[in-house]
Amino acid sequence: TTPGSMLRPSKVNVLWSQHRSLIWRQRQLFSVRLLFLSLVLAVTSVVTILSVTDLLKASLQGASSNFLAGDRQLRSPREVEGAWLEKAHELGLRTAVSVQFSTMIQAVSGEGEPSFHLVSVKAVDGEYPLKGELEVLDHDQRPVGVKMPTTESAWLQKRLISLLNVEPGDYVGIGEHQLKVEGILISEPDAGFQLAGLAPRVMMRLDELAETKVIQPGSRVRWQYYFAGTEEQLGLYEEWLKPQLLNSQKWQGIREGRPAISEALDKADNYLLLGGSLAVLLAALAIAIATRQFVSEQSQMVAIVKAMGGRADRIFWQYCSELIALALLAYLFGAVLGLAISNGWFAVMQGQSEYIQEGGAFDISISALVMGLATALLMMVSFAVPQLKHLRDTPSMRVLRNEDEGGQRNLLFNTLLAFPGVGALLYLYAQDWTLILALVGVMVMILAAMGLLSSVGLRYFVVPWSQRMQLGSPLRMALQNIMRHRLQTLMLLSIFAVAIYLFTTLFLVRTSLLDQWQSQLPEDAPNHFLINVAPYDLDRVQSALGESGISYSGLYPMVRGRLSHINDQDVRVAVTKDVGALNRELNLTWAEALPEDNVLESGAWWPSLPAATGAYVSIESELAARLEVGVGDRLRFSIGGRNLNVEISSVRKVQWDSMRPNFYMIFPTEVLSGFPATYITSFYIAPEQKEFLNTLAENFPTISILELDQLITKIRSIVDQVSKMIELLL
Repeated sequence: TTPGSMLRPSKVNVLWSQHRSLIWRQRQLFSVRLLFLSLVLAVTSVVTILSVTDLLKASLQGASSNFLAGDRQLRSPREVEGAWLEKAHELGLRTAVSVQFSTMIQAVSGEGEPSFHLVSVKAVDGEYPLKGELEVLDHDQRPVGVKMPTTESAWLQKRLISLLNVEPGDYVGIGEHQLKVEGILISEPDAGFQLAGLAPRVMMRLDELAETKVIQPGSRVRWQYYFAGTEEQLGLYEEWLKPQLLNSQKWQGIREGRPAISEALDKADNYLLLGGSLAVLLAALAIAIATRQFVSEQSQMVAIVKAMGGRADRIFWQYCSELIALALLAYLFGAVLGLAISNGWFAVMQGQSEYIQEGGAFDISISALVMGLATALLMMVSFAVPQLKHLRDTPSMRVLRNEDEGGQRNLLFNTLLAFPGVGALLYLYAQDWTLILALVGVMVMILAAMGLLSSVGLRYFVVPWSQRMQLGSPLRMALQNIMRHRLQTLMLLSIFAVAIYLFTTLFLVRTSLLDQWQSQLPEDAPNHFLINVAPYDLDRVQSALGESGISYSGLYPMVRGRLSHINDQDVRVAVTKDVGALNRELNLTWAEALPEDNVLESGAWWPSLPAATGAYVSIESELAARLEVGVGDRLRFSIGGRNLNVEISSVRKVQWDSMRPNFYMIFPTEVLSGFPATYITSFYIAPEQKEFLNTLAENFPTISILELDQLITKIRSIVDQVSKMIELLL
């Protein structure tokens, strides 16, 4: 054609058809490859991290079930109806039963003198435990390969064997039934911080319980039912069962039954959630850079197509359809690569984690695949489509004059348009607005700070510096190029700053999390409690601990009392929701100084209060929140038939998993010192020092000893495994 002539429609269609596949014809361009690679890496990272996260959660949930000896427990003070267990079997659940109670055990030593001791008896059926393992040794220290004692036999804890001066093969009596000491009970899956744990354990067969004739009408007995199955089966059973439960019956999972384990799992879940959210944001940053590069390099192609008669709207939709196709192709590559990496990670962890079953099969995470697809499509739509609008408006004159008119002005606007898409993707994954707003808020602050610093830096440092350089210098030309593309430079600086922020956040949270766990459960964390220490035994107990070289957490007084009124209103009226602390007497204590593992959240401790202003109490923060009380509210306690009116002076945060004595309520000394009290303390002893407990029990028969070493070992095991998994995830 000659200059100024018009193209006929047929010729325009022929020319346009040659450029119909705009992206495919340019597949060799660096920007196209960069965009495709960014999408593949984004999908790969998201699919990998979410697959691993789902695997970790499933593994930790399965591992934590070992602490309950099943997936769920039902506790009841009496035997439940047979129809309840029949319904569980109909749904495909496995069940087991145990009965626990305290009684006296009798043994005859070699000299023929009878000896007695208070014990905690656990009678189990042949299915117990459904999850976890019993550790039992015979007299030759070899593992016993059965799940419950044989007929007319029992397993005793090692400390009890020493206390009774018996050996495997001797006989002990429980009620009217004689049992042979068959093995040494080392550990059981569902051992925990329970009052039944104050006495040494005896394990016997459930079908021989009636022969003891210990259980009589009115006896304090706890029936415990264990259930194991899929989450769907358990959910259906829970929905059927809960309306029939009495107030005295409790259906619980790991989070209700083991608060210390629950807290460890919550921390792991939060970290994994944060890791997945940061992966989504890093994917967004990668695609933001790639789409900007791609759109910038496509301006010339669009100008050529428009010069040949191509319509702007047709070009826009052509690019949209091809970019969506590119995103789908990248998703396929990324999903396959992500699953392959996850499968390899699973194979590695099988040899390192006791909570991932050896030889098990890797389960494909459907949620991870869906999130990978959402990442590819939403990121493409959020970052590329707004910039395609600017690309559509590219003038055909750009073929002759290569200027980016309006590109700098629209860059910031197009970037801001991507935030809703990124926010939607984050919500699909995290479903936690607090986390999303925190991450996005910090990113916005980083962008604002980078904008200010860049503006100041370019004006007062880059410009003067470049002017002092020699003409034609490569560095001067580079600096001048930066000055011509200030917004693009700002965008790239901001993206790298945000990326560094995300990586730093992940690393610091991981370090803080692991350090916090290790500080809460150090190797010498208290693993035994002494309870019911009488005031007249205080000096002797302290001397006994000191002579044995045992460091203890201090002896804290305990006064039993019940909360009866809040602000002169009966507590049952003032608090409408179920709060466990209102259903029993509380352990109250006094202290002049704030305990070292407590932190004041509001109010003031005793020294800062004016003298002679009345009686005060400091309350634990979680209980205060459940009771909806705070500083200045009035409480009334009933202690031994006497009423005590106090005012809340402070609210404390308590570190319950410190394995030290902690209390809901702490009073000044003068308020409680007139009430009868016993004392409690905790300390650490190594396994080889266990005999000290027997000596302590013989010298102080009224003191109760609570052994938590098994529970602490299990908690530390979960923390160690989670730490390994987090290291690999990082």
